[in-house]
Formats: sequence, structure tokens, C-alpha cells
Amino acid sequence: MKGVARRPISPLNRRTHDALVRIVVVLTLVAGLGMSIYGALGYQALTRMSYPAPTSKFGLVLFSSPWTRMERNGQVEIKISEIETITNTARLSVVCSFGTNDETNTRLIFGVQSPYNFSALVVTVNMQSKSTGHGQGGGLGNSFFLAQSESADKKNGLFYFWAIIERHDFLLTLYDSFTFNVTMNLQEVLYRKSYTTFGLITQFDSAFPTIPAAGLPHEIAVGTFSFFTPVSSQSYALEIAQPERSRVESTPAADAIVFAGARTWYLWTLPEKRSALDYFGMAVLTDFEMLDLVEQRETYLFQDGLLLGVGLPAILTGTLELLRELKERAAQTELVTLRENDQRRSKSRRRTRT
Repeated sequence: MKGVARRPISPLNRRTHDALVRIVVVLTLVAGLGMSIYGALGYQALTRMSYPAPTSKFGLVLFSSPWTRMERNGQVEIKISEIETITNTARLSVVCSFGTNDETNTRLIFGVQSPYNFSALVVTVNMQSKSTGHGQGGGLGNSFFLAQSESADKKNGLFYFWAIIERHDFLLTLYDSFTFNVTMNLQEVLYRKSYTTFGLITQFDSAFPTIPAAGLPHEIAVGTFSFFTPVSSQSYALEIAQPERSRVESTPAADAIVFAGARTWYLWTLPEKRSALDYFGMAVLTDFEMLDLVEQRETYLFQDGLLLGVGLPAILTGTLELLRELKERAAQTELVTLRENDQRRSKSRRRTRT
């Protein structure tokens, strides 16, 4: 059987072939590099260990006129719910009940210091006279709210609401029992600890950071009484609603876990005849590990690992192919140079003979 002779590749076909090879090599390198960078950046974000620490150094303060004191059955209930990691918001609800024996002051100051900016503020009060049984109540805008304002202490990152309330009725009967209900949406309330975990600091202060408080008018700030000072025989409670699909850890540990409807509440209580500073001179630290983010992290880790697994070999293959192509081009260039030198020498010899 006769052998079939190979047809030599024409210079045009050779150039086309070389150009296609170079294009494939470049595309391989670009694709590998892109996948590797994307995978590496994604992996870095998923495994990041350091996040900005919370900036607020101060906590929540409920304050009132200096002559008010909480009765034996006085009560402060604080609830934090609707915690959203995407919008970094939460809903704060405060119920503060107290009374007074003062019979001379007709105007009552009540206010809130918050370490977080807030919106959607709603404030209502129920007032009652124990001697007559008369009472009245209502929210902001009622005539007995003589003044009200919101202000901020930008230096310390604090936000305030305060109001002055007329505490007698048209019969000039002084109300001596009060229940305030305050709700607000807190902003920038969470800080990130890892890709899947967020932290919440619920801090209670027994006094303002500065005396008088920089974010309040002088006549409001001077001599006001904080409900978190170390007074005895009062009832304090903090409740935090667990976000959906999350795991919760806290310091100190919750005193109880309460299931109410579709929500799970973590409860910290301050029994009677214990110093309020046992709990309310420090912070309750709560961590929320979001299960949706745990699943998302596992998925993204697989995808990023796949990108790295494909991208890095593609870079290696493209680099080796590029080196081979450069080596072949160098060899071809050297061969062309040798041929040109041979041709020059041949021409030189012919001239010499002639």
C-alpha cells in the first residue's frame, strides 16, 4: 500500500492556525483569571473575620422630672422585636409605669435617650389620680402635651425625645400615677460579627454621658431622674424577640424563654429588692446567627470553590500553552534568521566567484 504524502500547510493557513491558537490561549487565560479572582473575592467575603466594631459607647436612658420616683409597683418593660438584618432595623417598645407623692409641681418631664437614631415615634400616656379616680390619656398632639421635641447629641451619637406634660385636669386635680408607652423604629441597630452572625447591644445607663446632657435643653436636662438608677423594689424586664430562622446566644444568659404566638421571646428580669445596676448598669449582648445566611454561605462556598477549581487549572494550562507558543515562535524566528544568513552568505560567495 502506497503511503499518502502530506500536503504542506500553506503560509496563509499557518498564520490562521497560529492566530486561532493565540485567541484560544488568551481566552483561556482571561476566563481562568476572571473565575479565579471572582472566586477568591467571594471566598474572602465569606470567610472575613474582622468587621467594624459598634461605635456607640452609651445606652438607653428613661428620664423624668427630678421630683418623681417610682412606686413600689413601678415597672419598666422593654421589648425589642421585628429585628431585620437586611435593613438593619428593629422595633423598640417601652412601657414605663410610675407614681409620685409630689403635690406642688404641675408639670411633668418625660423623655428617652437612645444610642440609635429612630423614626416612627409614637408616645402615649395614661394619667390617674388615686384620690379621686379621675384620669385621662392620649398621645402626642393632645392638649396636655405642653411641649415636645426631638434632638441629637452628635458628638456622643445619642438621640433624644422629651415632652412636658400638664398633670392636672380642669378640676385642678393632680394626677399622681402615670403609664407611658413609647414605640419607635431603631436604625443601624445591629453590627456584623461574621457573614452569618449579627450582634445587638442593649445597654442601659443610669445617667447621661454629660451633665447636663449635651443633646437636651438646659431646663430639661438639669436634675432629671433616670429610671435606671440603683433604686430598690422596682420591676424591670427586657424582652427580645428572636428573628425568624435564627439561632440566639446572649450574655448574660436569658432568665427565661417565652413562646407567644409565632414568636420566641428571650426574657431578662430584675427581681424586687435587687440593685438596678446588677443588670441596668451594663449591656445585654445578643448574637443572632441567621440560618438563611448559613445556607447561602455553604452554597457560595461551593460555587467559589468550583470557580477556583476551574479557574486556576485554566490559568496554568493557558500559561503553559502561551510559553509553548512563545517558544515555537522563537524557534521559527531563529530558523528564519538562519535561512536569511545562509542566503546572504550564498550571495556573497557568488559575487566573490564572479
